[in-house]
Parts: sequence; C-alpha cells; structure tokens
Amino acid sequence: AAELARQAELRRQQERERQAQLQRERAARGTQRKYSLYPKAKETIDEEFDECTKIVALNPTSEGAFVIDENGGYAYSAGMPDGLYDLMQEEKKKKRNQRTPAYVALGSENRYYIRFTDGSSQWSGDGDEFDKSVREGMSKGGIRSVAFGEPDSWFIVYGNGGWSNLSNCPGLNNKISARNRRGDLTCVSLGPNREWYLAAENGRTWWGGWGNNSALPAQIKHIKDRITFMDFGGDDTFIVRYE
Repeated sequence: AAELARQAELRRQQERERQAQLQRERAARGTQRKYSLYPKAKETIDEEFDECTKIVALNPTSEGAFVIDENGGYAYSAGMPDGLYDLMQEEKKKKRNQRTPAYVALGSENRYYIRFTDGSSQWSGDGDEFDKSVREGMSKGGIRSVAFGEPDSWFIVYGNGGWSNLSNCPGLNNKISARNRRGDLTCVSLGPNREWYLAAENGRTWWGGWGNNSALPAQIKHIKDRITFMDFGGDDTFIVRYE
C-alpha cells in the first residue's frame, strides 16, 4: 500500500511538473493577441486562437491565415499558396501516416515553408539559394523560423541561433549590424512592405518598418515589454502575440 501511494504521488508530481512546463511554453509563445486583419484572416484567428495556439502565420497575398495548435490541430483560411493547399489536401486523403503540421511560414507569390511533426519539411521559396539555405538547417540544429518578405526576399533562423539573410530589409539589417551580427536569434518575421520583427535568446524583441497608416503603434502602445511574436500581412495588416 505504501509503495502504491508513493507511485501515485510520483505520478501527481510528474503531472504538476508537466503542467508547469506547458504554462511556461504557452507564456513564451504569448497567449493573448492584438491585430488588424482582413476578414478571412480575422475569422480564422477569432475561431482558432487560444492559449494552445503554437503557430500563427499570415498570408500577405490571399488575406488569409494558418493556425497550428500544440495538440496537432490546424486550420487555415481560403487562398493558401497553391502548393501548400495541394499538399494539405493530399495529407487529408491519406488513410494512414497522415503528417501533422508543426510549423508554417507563408509568403507572397505562392511561397511557403512547412515542417511536420515527423521532422519532414516541404517548401516553395525563392530559387536555389533559398533551397540551399533550408537544407543547411540539417547541420545547424534545425530551423527555428522562416520569413518571406518582398519577392526574392527571405530570412531563415537556425536552431543554433545562426541565420541566413536575404531579407533586403534595411531596418532589420541595421538592427542585426547594431547587435554585432550575434548568432543568438530565435525568430524573424518579415512583411511584404519591409516590416520586420526580431527576437533573441535573451528574450529581447525589436520591430519596425510599418507604414504611416498602420494601426500597429497604437495597438501595442501599452504592451511593448510583453510582446512575444509579430507577423505581417498585406496593406498594413498584422498580428501581435503577447503575455
């Protein structure tokens, strides 16, 4: 009886630790959001976003969004990049070995990158240089984030904090230079009009590049020190996650 009680208490302790770790992960992602979005993206975000949301990506071309939660569920608006839409339809048709999305990034001109929970990934990017840089992730701790900006512009953050930068984004490049090009990045986001967001391993974040008509400065006025993620769509649309 004493052994059974000890094992039961051990299980309870493990569950408490698991829940505590889960709460830390959720807080790091940001469980709250502010946004200015097109109707299609807004509908998807409003229906799907909660504390379990792992990934949010905006599509600057179709005005839609793709959402992935921590349990493997996902949803997306109409108008995803053609190759990504076809790929997800193929997965849904599989009788077995369906792959579950773990991460996704969306760009204009049908660009996308998706990684599945089994470690496999597929993408349609900006030619050979992008393909080469994605594959380099195999030897650099994997890929933490992929961002697509203007056509032929992108940024990849690797698992070891290093990066590959073809962003053509002056504000982002200036910040990277000001930080002495440190290889401690966790995430970069790009918008179609040179908007940018940068996060580092020490928890600090920076952003900029939005247009004069953007509602973003007003929306984040009181949460600047709580921001955990940003992504940008077309026509000054955006989503900001914070804790």
